[in-house]
Amino acid sequence: MGALKRYSYSVSTVLLVLLFGAAGVFKVLPVFIDMPGNDMPVQFRRYVRTPPLSYIKVHPDLYMFSVGLSELIAAGIIILASRGGRAQTLATYYLGIVMIGAAYTHAMVGDPVEKFGGVLMGSVLVLVRLYSMNKLKFKFD
Repeated sequence: MGALKRYSYSVSTVLLVLLFGAAGVFKVLPVFIDMPGNDMPVQFRRYVRTPPLSYIKVHPDLYMFSVGLSELIAAGIIILASRGGRAQTLATYYLGIVMIGAAYTHAMVGDPVEKFGGVLMGSVLVLVRLYSMNKLKFKFD
């Protein structure tokens, strides 16, 4: 692995774990959920009105807790699993799927572009990490 890929792997891993770890904590722990300025409970009430969630009648608190817990688990796997192993790769792909779902949800509820900042940052980190792990290849002709 070249120096640039090693560096991008390390930086993207740290930032990815910090981003999703913090996002998960703010969705799971009641001390942060009730904190002034945390509008996630309000936002998740909007998000459950989008298909397919609206069809299965998911409770907003359960949805928020599930997303947060899955982000924390994926971040934990990235920290604890062997470097570049299958578990880390699957956790990274999973976070990419979470970002696709988040982008879809923001678009469906009509959020302004400013609300897509976290989605964009998370998506870029996932792509950089997958590229640095040689799980994503770009070919330029």
